[in-house]
Amino acid sequence: MLLHSWEGQGEVLGLRLTINRASQFSAPFVFGGIGTATGVGSLFFFIGTIIFTGTFFTRIKEDKEAASDSFNKAKIKLA
Repeated sequence: MLLHSWEGQGEVLGLRLTINRASQFSAPFVFGGIGTATGVGSLFFFIGTIIFTGTFFTRIKEDKEAASDSFNKAKIKLA
């Protein structure tokens, strides 16, 4: 099922690329300002927190039944 029309695909791609380029341009200024104001150590922890938080949104969720089935197969091979 399509969630968008094919006519607007170019507009969506252009908007996505614009946002990506804007963030690539502004991120060094933002993080440089934070590093200058608070110190390099706090900047390290701040960026680490952002990356760690992002991992929760990008995880691939497995089906519980498939995960338990593969676990049981691995257990059988070890026995």
